[in-house]
Amino acid sequence: MCMYLQSYRSRPVGVHGDGSGAGAAPPLAVPHAGALRLPTAPSLDSEKDGTRITVQSVTNKMYLSAAGGGGSKVVANGSKQRNSETFRVQLDGSVKANGEPGGSWSNSDPAVFIIYINESKRMDGDFQLCSFYGANQTVKMLQDHWNSFITEDDFRFISSNGLNAVRIPVAWWITRDSGPPSCHPPNYPGYQAVLDRAFAWADKYNLHVIVDLHAAPGSQNGFAHRGSRDGTVAWGDATSIAMTVQVIEALADRYASWKDLLAIELLNEPLAPKVTLDTLKKYYTAGYTAVKEKVQRSDVYVIMSNRLNTQDPTELVEFTSTFDNCVIDVHYYNLYNLNFPSVKENIDFVKTNRSSQLNSLMRANGARVFVGEWTTEWGVQGANEEDRTSFADVQMDVYGQASFGWAFWSYKNNNTNWSMKDMIEKGKIYTQMVPKNLNMIENMRKIFRVTNESKYQKKKIH
Repeated sequence: MCMYLQSYRSRPVGVHGDGSGAGAAPPLAVPHAGALRLPTAPSLDSEKDGTRITVQSVTNKMYLSAAGGGGSKVVANGSKQRNSETFRVQLDGSVKANGEPGGSWSNSDPAVFIIYINESKRMDGDFQLCSFYGANQTVKMLQDHWNSFITEDDFRFISSNGLNAVRIPVAWWITRDSGPPSCHPPNYPGYQAVLDRAFAWADKYNLHVIVDLHAAPGSQNGFAHRGSRDGTVAWGDATSIAMTVQVIEALADRYASWKDLLAIELLNEPLAPKVTLDTLKKYYTAGYTAVKEKVQRSDVYVIMSNRLNTQDPTELVEFTSTFDNCVIDVHYYNLYNLNFPSVKENIDFVKTNRSSQLNSLMRANGARVFVGEWTTEWGVQGANEEDRTSFADVQMDVYGQASFGWAFWSYKNNNTNWSMKDMIEKGKIYTQMVPKNLNMIENMRKIFRVTNESKYQKKKIH
């Protein structure tokens, strides 16, 4: 593939064939990685494309550097990985190889470079897996994972511990798993069957299912687990919206008859301002219509996620109030932009700010409100187990006020603070059986009351 380089500061650079950087000469050949080329168009838009990379000589250990910050030439004399030594790459879909006929490269050649992926946000989604291992091996790995990571025992555990619903994230390619394995476009045979199996287990253990479209075509926020290949947000044009509506329609049609279907979430965490509010409303209207045309039931909801980084958390309140059985999804983390250093600050913020935010979203005759993601991970250093339990308690108390309840992210994780299963088993989150029936909202309210009573009783016993 051809990879067009630009400096991290978004200024085009020239690359000399011998690596000296003297002018815009023929492409610099990089074995096993493609060809680095001078852009023939204006500077690339750094917000739209390009994984960050650094390129280091195998022999002299120096990095390619954009002289003067970019705009002129590249020199192989950088001693550190700084902005001037960081580039973005853009794939043009073609294949190009530069080399001498009959010749070969060796590690003694100073023109042989190592390319390092240098992304601040780790890209480790299905796209990256498939690009590395190839389609056939990726499908085998995914199928092994699907068959072992979440099993029927997990659904039994969820039900027996007083929880009454599962929110299952899926990618847009779930509805296109026929035919041979493929990376581009993604096609992983067996994917749809995994969700079918989850519905069957949920039915067996009297659990409700929320199907969450977590990754849309082009990616709605640029994160790897939202279907991005390189951090790009490319969702929102007419084509990607139409494709997404088709996915929602197919999911609604397939699971409409399952009594455990509680809701379909049209899109997870679209990113502002890249995804505009007008674009999102247009899609939500089309997606809602697609669900309601396929699901002729009054007990199934349509969930519309708030945008990440929005300046107005209430921006969907009036819009969603025009739809029946509609839910606004908000995600509350005391992380990232809200990283409080003390236990008290974290707990006080949930008690005051989060509670106030929820109240501002819940209106008479308006959409229900769902805290679709929260966790017990935080930025407090040296916190003990009692602190962690208190943090979980206050979140359950406050988020229990939400009219559609909450969902913990996630059920199972290697990090205990992100794993509800571990939190329950270690006594950091207390749950209790509640009556199970189709009145989901009443059950969601009851679980919080029962949980709070139970936790204090347990503390007295111990």
